[in-house]
Amino acid sequence: MHAMGRRGFQLVVEERDRVAELASPGAEAVAQPARARELVPAAVLHTLQRAIGAMSGIVEVVTTCNLACTYCFAQRPSPARMSTDVASRIVEDLLRYSGRDVETKFIWHGGEPLLAGIPFYEHVLRTQRALARDGYCARNSLQTNGTLLTDRWIEFLRDNGFGVGSSVDGLREIHDSRRRDRNAQPTYDTVVGNVLRARERGLLIGVICVIQRDMIQEVERIYESFKGLGIPFTMSPVTPNHGPSAEMQPLTPEEYAEVLIRLFDVWFDDPDPTITVNPPHSVLQGILYGGLPLYCSADDSCFSKFVSFLPDGSVYPCNRFAGEPRFKLGNITREPLEVILQGEPRRALLARTKETLDPCSSCDSNKMCRGGCAHHAYAFHGDIYRPDYYCRAFFKAFSHYRGRLIGALRAASQEPRSTGETS
Repeated sequence: MHAMGRRGFQLVVEERDRVAELASPGAEAVAQPARARELVPAAVLHTLQRAIGAMSGIVEVVTTCNLACTYCFAQRPSPARMSTDVASRIVEDLLRYSGRDVETKFIWHGGEPLLAGIPFYEHVLRTQRALARDGYCARNSLQTNGTLLTDRWIEFLRDNGFGVGSSVDGLREIHDSRRRDRNAQPTYDTVVGNVLRARERGLLIGVICVIQRDMIQEVERIYESFKGLGIPFTMSPVTPNHGPSAEMQPLTPEEYAEVLIRLFDVWFDDPDPTITVNPPHSVLQGILYGGLPLYCSADDSCFSKFVSFLPDGSVYPCNRFAGEPRFKLGNITREPLEVILQGEPRRALLARTKETLDPCSSCDSNKMCRGGCAHHAYAFHGDIYRPDYYCRAFFKAFSHYRGRLIGALRAASQEPRSTGETS
């Protein structure tokens, strides 16, 4: 069988039985999203749709940070810290807006969100638990640079069910050239050491690796480095928020396609793929689950599922747009979130769908990317009502992924299946 083997497919679809179920009809179903979705176990589909249907609040609790990364997109003009009153209002309004039948996600962000302190998050949890008694369900995650992950923080986040994301730019020499502290000191060893200790102690944590042009030829080394560490990762292209600078090397669509394909191939061809690698993992899940949107920009309109808050209560459609006056939707301290989200500014954003973007409406890949990231369109084109700047990259990569998956599934259908009996 293909090198990825049944073990690899289990990583993609989470269940060994799903592999056997897909092996025969799967190759044809990959090209037919409705058929692929029919093959998903009902319980799995229900769980996914319940999670996908929820709102996600990206909450910037502080604007300050102890690092000085060369490509930071969250550059705020002045330091600010969210009060517990504003945090309570966000939790209450977002849970009530989402409703009782879904799991509302809170993504605690910054700046560096650990600078808010444990008492801040204890207050958040008390607010969420009070509403849980009325049937509302909250799930928390936190995005940290990883330098402040002490044992106390690790235990607190683990014991309270937080998922955690950190940032490691692949290789030590690359990371330390871009992610230094305020005293220009390197941070790779500190961050990786903290992430590994956190994982050893049971904290669910992965990392984002921001990729720039000078890293294209290092994709395979980066994969091997993360695999050797046992750290799952997402590779994400650098995106200028305030215009390209000499310290940023954004990828062209052609270069990003190369990155996506090289990353997929080194992972897919690995006979022992022990870590989750995104975007390939999420895209393959999306293909196998009939086009279900399993990452933010793959939703029919990500603006319908995400909302972002600054420390003063200002509301934006996504943290990538936070601080941009033209995208401000309102302020939660002045009017209810439900009123803000029903306002004209957000209705205008919701008009961005794969049906309204040219040429997305006729694209073979629109069930997977759905027009892509609005912020990529804005950052590179200055217009959210255009497709993602990396549209051509996604089309090329998705075609490659689908072709390789079809080949692997066809090969699997020819392989004798074990009955599970022993002699």
